[in-house]
Amino acid sequence: MGIRDAYGTPGAAGARPRCQAVRGETGHALVRCADRPGDVLVLGAGRERGRLSRLIRPSITAYCVRHATCPVLTVPRPPLQRDLEALERGYGLRELVAGN
Repeated sequence: MGIRDAYGTPGAAGARPRCQAVRGETGHALVRCADRPGDVLVLGAGRERGRLSRLIRPSITAYCVRHATCPVLTVPRPPLQRDLEALERGYGLRELVAGN
């Protein structure tokens, strides 16, 4: 899959993906880069975490949703990826089939 497959024809419908490297805290850097009129910030929704985990390492997606001046689109993980992660954590196939 090439860039044209992922984004379509460059410049189609006025969309031009931009690539740049930025140093800094991830959420702050993303919000700072997506600050032009017409920008859209697209982020993965990430996995659910416990309270302690969120305190130690806050969600980048949540930070961007709260602080961005442009629209933020959050994309959930596909169900298959969630199932595979559950297997990796050792929940086993029985719980996966049961829908937990």
